[in-house]
Amino acid sequence: GVRELTYSTEPQAIVDRIMELFESGVNQLQEVPRLEPKILPELFGSQLNMYLHSSEIPLEKPKKPSYEEIEAGELEDENAWVWELHNELKECLKEAIEPLKQYLTVFDEYIQLIDLDPETEVKAKEEQDDPEFTVEDFKDYIYENRQKEKTLLESIPK
Repeated sequence: GVRELTYSTEPQAIVDRIMELFESGVNQLQEVPRLEPKILPELFGSQLNMYLHSSEIPLEKPKKPSYEEIEAGELEDENAWVWELHNELKECLKEAIEPLKQYLTVFDEYIQLIDLDPETEVKAKEEQDDPEFTVEDFKDYIYENRQKEKTLLESIPK
């Protein structure tokens, strides 16, 4: 049967891994300990495990406060920029893998040639028991396939 060409690693898996690394990095920022309790434990008492205040990725897009809410003293979510950066990175990565999907379509018309197994093909031709199929026909068949291979190699973008 005819198969579909794929990459050994799915492009989406690369996007997912990069996003995991980004999210992990942001989350690890929340685990940076404050130095003051370690340097001056007598001032902080039992609060030795204090962490620096850091950004986090909001679970959903932060709502921008309206003019009235701003006038009333409401501030924009301090993590809105992290949300924007996270989304922008994800969109850029998705856009970056699109050409990879398109690249595979270059080979669609050559899948049968790529899947060609010379031994199986020769055996099938021998078993046809066609007295009309001569050595010259074999040569022509081989030549045609080599031309297809040459055309395929020339069509691959560098």
